[in-house]
Amino acid sequence: MEAKISVNARDVLGKVNPYIFGTMLEHWGVPDRHVIYGGVWVGEGSSTPNIRGLRKDVLEATREMSPTIMRWPGGCPADVYHWLDGIGPWEKRPCTLLSANYSKDVEETNQFGTHEFVDFCREVGAEPYINVNVGTGTPEEAASWVEYCNREGRTKYCAMRVENGHSDPFGVHYWGIGNELDLDGEVGHMDAQNYARVAFEYSKLRRMVDPKIKIVAVGSHDDEWNYTLLKEAGHLIDYISIHKYYIHFVLNVEDYYTLVARPLEAERSFNRMTSLIDAVTPRERMTSIWFQKTEKVKIAVDEWNVWHMEADPPASPILAGYQKLTLQDGLFTAGMFHVMVKPCNGVGMANICNLINSGPSGPITSNEETLYVNPQYLAFKLYRHHIGDIVLRTETEVDTYEANLRELAHMAMAEGIGNILGGTPKMDHVPYLDCLATLDDKNGKLYLAVINRHKENDIECAMNLQGVKIRRNGKIYELNAEEVTSANDFDSPNNVKISEKKLTSAANRFNYVFPCHSVTLLEINAQSK
Repeated sequence: MEAKISVNARDVLGKVNPYIFGTMLEHWGVPDRHVIYGGVWVGEGSSTPNIRGLRKDVLEATREMSPTIMRWPGGCPADVYHWLDGIGPWEKRPCTLLSANYSKDVEETNQFGTHEFVDFCREVGAEPYINVNVGTGTPEEAASWVEYCNREGRTKYCAMRVENGHSDPFGVHYWGIGNELDLDGEVGHMDAQNYARVAFEYSKLRRMVDPKIKIVAVGSHDDEWNYTLLKEAGHLIDYISIHKYYIHFVLNVEDYYTLVARPLEAERSFNRMTSLIDAVTPRERMTSIWFQKTEKVKIAVDEWNVWHMEADPPASPILAGYQKLTLQDGLFTAGMFHVMVKPCNGVGMANICNLINSGPSGPITSNEETLYVNPQYLAFKLYRHHIGDIVLRTETEVDTYEANLRELAHMAMAEGIGNILGGTPKMDHVPYLDCLATLDDKNGKLYLAVINRHKENDIECAMNLQGVKIRRNGKIYELNAEEVTSANDFDSPNNVKISEKKLTSAANRFNYVFPCHSVTLLEINAQSK
């Protein structure tokens, strides 16, 4: 199979938003597959090597992955979490019942709270993003949390933070307003009009405490919900969230070609939401004497992942979430980055769910003794460290295959099978190659990230690079394995890996063979002209 890829460095689409490289933590999973307890937190008295209770090997792996932003405490657990339970001396913190969606009768020891979360973020270089309790909380509770984290002075919650050992504010800039409250399974579920009113009050009160914070409100796959929210509270929020889970157990679908094409469906969702934002917020924007927002509302994909049949929540809600991630999941992850990087899609933040272990399984998997990294981790790390800050337009000529990209299981599970199955199947033509071109002009790097979705065939591609001067050869990074179902585990942690070699054929025109079922990143030393 032959193909052509053309890139023109003069045809700039916009800037890369670094906050698309985010992840999240929440109280989820069983003891040996837990996100927080045993995952990122073991406690200072643990025999597992740790730094102030934070598990050392997880810290090191997360630093290498380099997420830019971290969401906590959820997710569903956020809407039953009371932050005052998680501060102060560990021995005085209460053990509370966490009855969140899909996790009934779970004990929260509160050993990992605000201080520990911010400490973890600082250790790995990520911006903290805190999601407040709407389900069982109040606007006053949320505003006091902002005061505790961000204010200086002699007020009650500032003094409480100082008493707990932190004289300087944490400076938490990103704050959410609940989680998936459009779904009737969520604690605090409400209709769009009521949520818009809640978002207005939560935003207003918190901005009075700290007008510089960025606020994320709950969006939906229902356009009417989003319209109501944007109309009533769009002038007070900075992001509207959307969650993208591709839940393959619903239809018993585990098809490789469907999975790796799913990011194209995500792109349609983002485009639809961006069009709604553009249509509503300029016309309905309001200002006040104490706050004025000039930037357009962005999309926060603050939960996204693939969810396979082995992680079927209806079978065992509290045990749900663990799944073995394979090479095909790495290709899916790369495709999501291709979609979210494009400025036209309106994505300003994205958080893969979760960082570690279950909920569903994310980039890192650990047990009591060690850990290994999954193909999602490798894809994340590849794009995080080998991408420029300027997005360029690309043109790709290549054969296509047919896949059904209707909105299959893109919603959270509580949305219901009836909605998931709705609509007439429509086959789409999916290109076997997908190219993302970015430029780092400051350091003289042109990056070409190419996904070969073909399961069996290598594809020879004629590369045509315009508007750049190729100064010298570069490097090749390739994410691949023997089979699309190849996976890493504790015994064989390198079945799926990134290989590195020199690029010796780089020029303005050259040919390159992209191996089947691979992600290839060409790092070319080039300067725009």
